Amino acid sequence: MISFGHQPEPFETDATPGDHRLVLVLPADKPGLSVCKTVTSALALGYPMPVLVNWGADPRERWGNKGGSNLLKITGVLEYLDEMLGGESLDGHRLRPEDLVAMVDPSDAWFQLPPEVLLARYHEGNGKANKRLEKEWAGRSGEEMPVKQTIIASAQKRCWPTQDMGPDPHCDKLPASPARKDLYGSKTDIEQPEDESKRFHDLRPRFLNSGFIIGPAADLHRYFRRVKEKLDRKLGEGERFIQTDQGIFAEVFAEQEIYRQWLLDQQKEGKLAFPTGEGSDMLDDNFEFHLGLDYGQVLSAPTNHAETDGDFLLLDDKAHIKARSKDLKIKKPRLVGVPPDLKDARVPAGVIGSLHWGNMSLYADFFSGSVPVTVHHDAYRDGLKARATEWWDRTWFFPQLRELLSLRLKDVQDLSPLATLPAGKEDKLVYWPLTADLTGHRPRVFKADLDSPGLGEISFEDMCRPRGETPDVRTHWYDEVFRDGKGTFSV
Repeated sequence: MISFGHQPEPFETDATPGDHRLVLVLPADKPGLSVCKTVTSALALGYPMPVLVNWGADPRERWGNKGGSNLLKITGVLEYLDEMLGGESLDGHRLRPEDLVAMVDPSDAWFQLPPEVLLARYHEGNGKANKRLEKEWAGRSGEEMPVKQTIIASAQKRCWPTQDMGPDPHCDKLPASPARKDLYGSKTDIEQPEDESKRFHDLRPRFLNSGFIIGPAADLHRYFRRVKEKLDRKLGEGERFIQTDQGIFAEVFAEQEIYRQWLLDQQKEGKLAFPTGEGSDMLDDNFEFHLGLDYGQVLSAPTNHAETDGDFLLLDDKAHIKARSKDLKIKKPRLVGVPPDLKDARVPAGVIGSLHWGNMSLYADFFSGSVPVTVHHDAYRDGLKARATEWWDRTWFFPQLRELLSLRLKDVQDLSPLATLPAGKEDKLVYWPLTADLTGHRPRVFKADLDSPGLGEISFEDMCRPRGETPDVRTHWYDEVFRDGKGTFSV
């Protein structure tokens, strides 16, 4: 059983104590090294077998020339939730409303921390957010607060895409970040238009990034359905070409925040009682999606506009951290050893040698002090997309990746919990993979037009080999992913 050795303080949660499942859903329409690295990093760390959605999909078949391939993220995840939450879902794959679904964009994301840390931070983040909401709504005893947080999306520094690109993210209507007000010194939250390369650097992350979203299956289903409805309406109205999904996700989030502020203002002025009964359901369905952001970037750390904020390092290397912090004009280092929630988290099974979280190469942010669960390599300026290749061998798991992956894909007789977390004084939340992981040893592919039982599996060869790679090329996908000279990989 995987659990926290130090047993962290119980957190407040709406989740029902007992058994739950965690599912990783990756929107990927084609094979390649990017999706391969996302999947292999997750499996090496002990995550459940990922489910690929949109595999082989063509956006032109859905939207003609009106929408880009990123929009498939919306439809693919929604179709998966439609099917798996349905009454006739496939055995071993069916989701219950409170099961957690983590949607990760596999175009440029790597996992580096195990599922127990992801799950604990998810619940802790919701607990802190709900306490902030309770403080805002204080003084209304006996009335149920009409807002809460159960879904967390990644946060970034820049509000993008902008309104002139189609969707309206309402950049000026979003709440301030709860992060420290001096995160970037005296110029925190001030744009630097005189230097385009640093224009957004000093802004605290408070804008939605759609590369990482996690929440209960039922709540995510309602959110994605709303996003899909908005997308359909915009495309139907003949709006210009919509390249990215992020603007649609952000617009729905912004509408929720505008609604929350309006409702709060009405409450403060005594003009409106808390909606109850059918009225409450109507308002909730239209605007309140229980959605918040990962302001501290502890779940996912986008690197765009944060190109120099973080690096791979050893958390026990105080001298290096102090020197790098000084170079960044951070007076007192904010990275101080291994974070408490990671210190006693178990190192994934099969790791060779005396590794612990203090001497393992981890990506960390010098300004926020965050050691994120996933790293989102969306920085692109000055050729920084190359980090998706150049930094791969700096991950802690890279030297042992082939061995860790082989161990992870062996037959198992029984499933083990991903994490056991305290919830309340005596209650516990126990997270498991889907029972389908007992018999499946490869990533799974979901297609909306299923006509046979079970989700199909995909081989690593078919998932990782870029289109156009022929047998006679000099370097194959496994040469890049493992870089060990041992040749092909098979289960």
